[in-house]
Amino acid sequence: MLRIHTITDSKAAKAYYSLTDYMMEVAGEWLGDGAKQLGLNGVSRKEDFEKLCDNLDPFHGGPLTVVTRENRRVGWDFNFNSTKSVGLVLELTGDKRILEAHKEAVRCAMGHIEQDMATRVRVDGKNEDRITGNLIGMQVVHRTTRPNKDDQLPDMALHSHVVVFNATHDAEESRWKAAQIGQIKHDAPYYEAIYHNRLAANLQQLGYGIRRKAKSFEINGVSDDLVAKFSRRTAEVEQMKRFIEEKYGVSIGDEAKSKLGATTRMHKIDIRSDDLTAYWVSRLTEKEKTQLKGLIGKPSYTSTELDAVKYAIGHMFERNSVVEERKLYEAAIRQGIGSVTPEGVQREAKRQGLLVKDRDATTRDVLAQEGRIIQFARDGRGTFRSMSRARSTPQSASLLEQKQGEIRAFSAHGQSGGFPQLSPEQQAVCRHVWDSTDQVILIRGGAGTGKTHTMKTAIAGIDRPVTVLAPSAEASRGVLRRDGFKDADTVAAFLGSEDRQAATMNGVIWVDEAGLLPIKDLDRLRQIATDQRARLVLQGDPKQHKSVARHGNIFRVLQEYAGLPVAELRDIKRQRGAFKAAVAAIDAEDYLAAHDMLTEMGWINQVSAFDRNKPLVDDYLAGLRAGKDMLVVAPTHAEGDEITDEIRTRLKATGTIKEEERAFDILVPLGWTEAERADPSRYTGEEVVRFFQNSGKHKNGDTVDAADFSPLNERPTHFAVYGKGQASFAAGDLLRTTGRIEAADGTRIDNGTFLTVAGFTEKGQIVAKTATGLTRTLPVDAGHITHGYVTTSHSSQGKTVDRVLVAMGSESRPAINAEQFYVSVSRARERATIYTDLAPAAIREAIQRSDARKSATELMTPKPKPKYRDKARKLVKRVRDTYRYLREQTVEALTQTVKQKEIQHAR
Repeated sequence: MLRIHTITDSKAAKAYYSLTDYMMEVAGEWLGDGAKQLGLNGVSRKEDFEKLCDNLDPFHGGPLTVVTRENRRVGWDFNFNSTKSVGLVLELTGDKRILEAHKEAVRCAMGHIEQDMATRVRVDGKNEDRITGNLIGMQVVHRTTRPNKDDQLPDMALHSHVVVFNATHDAEESRWKAAQIGQIKHDAPYYEAIYHNRLAANLQQLGYGIRRKAKSFEINGVSDDLVAKFSRRTAEVEQMKRFIEEKYGVSIGDEAKSKLGATTRMHKIDIRSDDLTAYWVSRLTEKEKTQLKGLIGKPSYTSTELDAVKYAIGHMFERNSVVEERKLYEAAIRQGIGSVTPEGVQREAKRQGLLVKDRDATTRDVLAQEGRIIQFARDGRGTFRSMSRARSTPQSASLLEQKQGEIRAFSAHGQSGGFPQLSPEQQAVCRHVWDSTDQVILIRGGAGTGKTHTMKTAIAGIDRPVTVLAPSAEASRGVLRRDGFKDADTVAAFLGSEDRQAATMNGVIWVDEAGLLPIKDLDRLRQIATDQRARLVLQGDPKQHKSVARHGNIFRVLQEYAGLPVAELRDIKRQRGAFKAAVAAIDAEDYLAAHDMLTEMGWINQVSAFDRNKPLVDDYLAGLRAGKDMLVVAPTHAEGDEITDEIRTRLKATGTIKEEERAFDILVPLGWTEAERADPSRYTGEEVVRFFQNSGKHKNGDTVDAADFSPLNERPTHFAVYGKGQASFAAGDLLRTTGRIEAADGTRIDNGTFLTVAGFTEKGQIVAKTATGLTRTLPVDAGHITHGYVTTSHSSQGKTVDRVLVAMGSESRPAINAEQFYVSVSRARERATIYTDLAPAAIREAIQRSDARKSATELMTPKPKPKYRDKARKLVKRVRDTYRYLREQTVEALTQTVKQKEIQHAR
């Protein structure tokens, strides 16, 4: 990874880059047009370097930039690391051409960085950045790691440190000014891809073959085992990481791991790489020595700019409508490593339909797909008649008679108990559906506002067939069917059934949790609704988690660009009192106020980093003993696994879970995009492939090892790729399915189903009980199972429980955001407790971040200004709804008065 460290101390910089350390083997060299303007060319001198550290002109001796503040930032250290096999081949074969190939690749990457160098502009009241296109840099090459603890000697590691001084020449103001590299730091992965790509191309020109690996490459012919043999520092840091995690029960992320490596490293030693060659060679086996012979001429990975860009567009836009322009170029360069150029990638991307605006990008296809949906909604406005069962009630009837007519209509539709008791807000949503003349109808319901209750009434009052769908099996076959919608199904199942689609002719397609609906599925629903002349109701909460797949912020887009009205449920029914106020604050996006309310209630617990899970598990077990419906939510699976281990240990101690357990192979979703699944070079042979429909020689439900599979012979949309894992279960354990499973009796068990392990058969199969007490026997190779004690906030969406316990550990900080906070807290009726080792300021910062993905339409099309006619229509509707509400309140009050008088008269 390209690491950029800030150099804040002039004395430390001079010592760190002294001639006795970094310049002892390979002399430093000046880089950049800024250096040339100062007369600095070729080999660097210590005297010039030290003057620049003090912000002095190397030749004139005076201040370089106008302002020299105390504790001024000296500059930045850009650290370019070659892949391990490159340094290994350099040192063990003595091919010094590799050294120049690396240095030239660094110069290439720094050239791209220089093009983006900027400075701040403050003149004439401005506060902006201006590109200057020049820098002062010094590259120093180093060839070893820090010493290893086992023999006090280093391994080979070819890398460069480029010192970029905090000065750039502003031609418009004709002076040297402080540099501004915030955007450069942000784009560091892009520049790293340019470096690795150029290095791979240079090595290919020298006759070496390369093999793609992860985001980079290794030299073909150098095995992973040999690479690992000379990566002892990496192994040391990894071993220390595992030790700390196991001993203290914490998880160390990438950033913490990097700091761990810095704090545990030994001092450099005064020894040249050339003097270490004999030692390194002595560590080789005869087989490894043979491996290093004949590397020149081995076959090489190759690609084209066309294929690399096609992959990047497919990969990046599967889950986003808008991506950062540079991230897309980075993905293409890494895919085509050694065979492409940054300039060629940019040209090809434009040719393949990339649209760029303000450093963000979308594609013509993505924009067109959103455009079809917007046009469909816009064209469908006012083209249908209302669909209320009570619309035939004579206009001359009194309000009370109309109300009674509605009650009779609902009762005739099979609703027991007559007209359900709804709040005025919920009644308004029902009328919004019944009275709408639009083909697309939007309903936004906040968490716990009674969406399902309102939905039942609204559907009961519709005068035509309604097909109820949800994006996930858990939401459709789980939540909706449990709440009385017996025929509810997944969107995927509906899209795969022509018979079900035909049944919607002149009917209604109602999609719950529509915020989780991928845009490609919505586009297909659009086509079906067009063909069947059906209405489309989209109900959901845009403030909850969005679809992992590209979703296009459809609520906001349809409201703003198609002019559709949105009926909203805001009044929270699930919580009461101060808790209700806290959830309402989150819904109103006042996250800090909600945090303060939860803190005041004592529901945010600051816990020790080394014993973080104990208070949570204590409260979990106490809740179970009290008969409460409990839910534990963690932002990441890693943190969830830690909590699961603690819960199971404690439950074993109480005898709830039996001590004897059995290990099962499980499938771990890798989350690959379609583009990744179609890339043969991505497979190691250790993966498992499962098919979801008949495809070539494979049938729906088949599971095969990746070693026996070729993605080039299969359509990538027909299968998913998993890693192999293991999990142990015992009698009494709670497990959750992570995919569809067919039980031994042929019964289908849907994804997200919770089961309790009752025991095991003689064949080793799990015998489990469902929540309703039914017994199911799972096949030994079920695969799609895991422990069910902890869930992520994504999986918890749609659930309602008594108490929620939310883990927000420091290692999960990147996954904590506004949506995670909102969904997690709002699941509970009674109490939502947060357990964190983060400082309050860090939590407050994290919960304000949002998954604010743009739509292509929002990027490329200015937000339309509402027309006068639309404004007038909205005003009339608001007045009409207010009048209707007040009128009904009056009627209800009069009705109650009449009833009271009748009761008194009867007495």
